Amino acid sequence: MDVITKYLNNIAYKFPKGYPDMDDPKDKAMLFEIIEQQMSLFSDDELDAITIKVKKETGVNLEKVSSDVRQDILDIVGDDAKLSDDDLEKVKSYIGGIKYKKEIIDYISSKGAGASAVSTPIFDKMVETGEVVKYADYLKNMYNFSSLGNSGNYFSKFGMFSKDLIFFILSQTPSVRRIGTGKGEILMQVMLGDVKDATSGGDIDVDGKEVEVKGKGAIPMGQKAEFSENTIIKIYDEIEEEINNILNDDITLRIKGTRPFNRFGVVFDQIKETQPNALKNYISALNSSLRRNYKGVDFSSFNIASYVKGGEFDWIGLELDIAKRIIELYTQLEGFEEVVFLDGVNGNYTIIPTNELVSKAGKEIEIKFADGMPRWTYKF
Repeated sequence: MDVITKYLNNIAYKFPKGYPDMDDPKDKAMLFEIIEQQMSLFSDDELDAITIKVKKETGVNLEKVSSDVRQDILDIVGDDAKLSDDDLEKVKSYIGGIKYKKEIIDYISSKGAGASAVSTPIFDKMVETGEVVKYADYLKNMYNFSSLGNSGNYFSKFGMFSKDLIFFILSQTPSVRRIGTGKGEILMQVMLGDVKDATSGGDIDVDGKEVEVKGKGAIPMGQKAEFSENTIIKIYDEIEEEINNILNDDITLRIKGTRPFNRFGVVFDQIKETQPNALKNYISALNSSLRRNYKGVDFSSFNIASYVKGGEFDWIGLELDIAKRIIELYTQLEGFEEVVFLDGVNGNYTIIPTNELVSKAGKEIEIKFADGMPRWTYKF
C-alpha cells in the first residue's frame, strides 16, 4: 500500500462520512487540524519547496494549511528521483479526490438516473487509476457528440484517459426502474458535454436530438412493441395446430439447433417430401400467423408466395424482410434520428442515420432472429 493510501485510510475513521468532505466546514477544519498537528518536522526552506511542488503537481495550495509540513507529506512528495510519473498522478488523484469529489459526482449525476446510479463507482475508479484531476480539467473543455464523426474508436478518441478507465465506464449498464441501460450509453454521457439520458425516444439525448446506442446482438425494438421474444412460440403453436389437422403425419417447428426462420424452411422441405399438396396450406398458415402476431408491422406490400421459388422456400429472404419491417416500425415508434453501433470489447463505433438503417440491414448490419425478435450487429 502506498503512503497516500495508508495515510488516508489511517485518518478516514475520524470523519463521519468515512472521508474528509471539503464542503463540510467541520470536516475541513478537522483535516487541517490533523495536518497541523504533525507539521513540525521541517525547516522553512523545506516547507516552501514542498508547498511549491504540491501546488504544481496537484493544484492544491498548502499555504492555506498553516504551520509546518509533517513527515508524511514529505514522504508523499519526496524527491523527483523517488517519485515516478505514475506516483505523481496518484498524489494528484488522491488529493484531487478530496477537492473534486462533489463536483465530479454531481456532474455525472446530472446526466440522468442511470449515470447517477453509477456516479460513485466511476469516481472511485478515477481515484484508482489516478485520473481525478485530469477529469476535473477535462470538464472545463469537453468533447461534444459531433466530435465523434461518423466512426472511430472510443479508446483512441478519449486517449487522454487510461484504457482501464474508459473500459470501466463503457461497461456500466445500470438498471433504473427495471429498465436496463445499454453498454456505451453511460460512457457518452460521462465523456461528452452535450449528451444526457433520453427522456422520450432513444437511449441518449444529444442537445435535443434522440439517439440510440446498440452493441453486439442488440434488439432493434424498444418498450413500445406489441410483440416479444416469445412471439415465435405463439407462431409455432398456431401453425402446428392448423397444418397438423390436414397432414397425415404431424410436424413440429421445435427443432433443435436451427434459427426460427430456418425451421420454417426445414418444415417446408418435410411437407414437400411427404405431402406436397399441403404446401399451399402450410404457406397460408405461416402468412396468417406472421401478420397476426407481429402487430404494428407494415404487411401491406408483403407477399409470402414470393419466397417460394422453384420448389424451394427462401427462409433467409423472409427473415431479412421481416427484420427490415420491424426496423421500420422501431424507427416510427421511438422517433430517434441516429444509431450508434459499438463494439464493447475493442471500442470501435459507427454512427448511422435512421433513414439508412433498412438499406444497410443484411449488408453492413448483420441481422437475424434468435427467437421472436431480430438481433443486429454492425460488421466492423
